Amino acid sequence: MKQPLWFKLLEENRKARYGLTLPFLFGAYLRQGVETDISEQAVEKLVASIAEEAPDGVSVTLRVCDRLEEPVFTSVHAPYKPSQLLTKVPGRDGAICTLYVEPKVMTEKPGSIAELAEVFWSRYQTELQEERFSYSQGRFVQFAPEDHALIDRAASREDEEWA
Repeated sequence: MKQPLWFKLLEENRKARYGLTLPFLFGAYLRQGVETDISEQAVEKLVASIAEEAPDGVSVTLRVCDRLEEPVFTSVHAPYKPSQLLTKVPGRDGAICTLYVEPKVMTEKPGSIAELAEVFWSRYQTELQEERFSYSQGRFVQFAPEDHALIDRAASREDEEWA
C-alpha cells in the first residue's frame, strides 16, 4: 500500500522529535498538489486519511504540544501503543481507525472524524485560507524555506523506507 504524504511528513519530522500541526500537514498537501481545495470537506478528507490509512503497526496520536501549545500529530510504532488516557476516534462505516486524541484537544470525546474536522476547521479556517501553515513564535506564518525542504524530503521518500 502506498504510504500517504501525511505519514511521510510525520516520519521525516520524527528526527526533530516534534509533531506536526494540522495546518502544516494541510499546507504540505496543497504544496504537493495532493489537495487543491481549502474547505472543511478537504480538512475532513485529510483527517479521515490520518485516522484510517496508517500503515500496519502504526497509530497516530493527536496531543497538545507543551512547547507550541497547539495540537500536533505524531506517529507511534508497534510494539509501542498510545496512552490509555487518549480517546480512539471511531472510524467511518466500520473502518479500522488508528487515531487517538488527547482530552485537551476537544472538550468532549470525538464522536466522529467529521466532528474532529469541524473542530479543526473552526479553529484554523482563517490560517488555512490565508495560507499560514507553519507555527512560529506563537502564531501561524507562511512556510519558511526549511518547511519547504522538510516537505520536499518527505514527499521524495520511497515507501519502503518505513515499511
